[in-house]
Amino acid sequence: MKNQLLFNFAKILFRKMSFRMAAFAVLTLLSVQHSFAQQWGILGNDTEISPSTTNVSTYPYIAVVGDVPYVVYTEGSGLSGIAKVKKRNTDGTWSQVGSDLSATAVSFTRIYRDGNGKLYVGYLDNANGTKLAVKTFDGSDWVAVETNPSNNIYASAGTADIGATPAGSTTIRYEMAFDSNNVPYIAYSEATHPVVKKLLNGAWTAVGTLSATDISTGNGIALDSNNVPYIVYINTAGANNGPIKVLRFDGSSWADVSPISPVGTAPTTNVRH
Repeated sequence: MKNQLLFNFAKILFRKMSFRMAAFAVLTLLSVQHSFAQQWGILGNDTEISPSTTNVSTYPYIAVVGDVPYVVYTEGSGLSGIAKVKKRNTDGTWSQVGSDLSATAVSFTRIYRDGNGKLYVGYLDNANGTKLAVKTFDGSDWVAVETNPSNNIYASAGTADIGATPAGSTTIRYEMAFDSNNVPYIAYSEATHPVVKKLLNGAWTAVGTLSATDISTGNGIALDSNNVPYIVYINTAGANNGPIKVLRFDGSSWADVSPISPVGTAPTTNVRH
């Protein structure tokens, strides 16, 4: 009887100890995972990516192909920077991808990848009438996506130059997305008004007709699983902020599907960036 009691006690004690050990192990693992999740490892610093000691780096943007990060940026302040793309190599070093995107006068650089990992860059070409330009990497260098590369996306002069009025009426606030066939779409402001185009047979083709009165900033674009494009922008009407507008293309025209403010008016009518 005594032996049986001792045996039962030992089993209970073992179960309790096992539970405590397991609980401690789980808590330790969670603690380690939480600690690890909070840590950002530095993949590259300024001297590794942009070692120039004479120019500042501006307008950085990143895209990842596989597990390789690509960064586009300009070396040089203001609107006169030289645009470059660099990637991180397996040994941790950074090397330039292709030649410089331009000799000078580039700003607002961005980089994107399609579903096949093909890279595209956009930038504002300040040396040629402040036009929005797009290039793609052909495996060895950056080339214009248009058949006629002198025809950048936006060709009108004057009203869309940086600093033009009304406020925010420039081509700088653009965004690119791709459909399931990897056709690039781009949303931007042309003479202050929203425009969406897609690349077909080497030429940018308008996707429907958008408002000729809205003054769009913060242009964004996305496509759903059925290749239906949606755009979003802020209609600033010459001010620094305004209401959010969201539109969906139904194949022939843009339908307004803007969100309705759930509380008050601030969430959707007094927005910036």
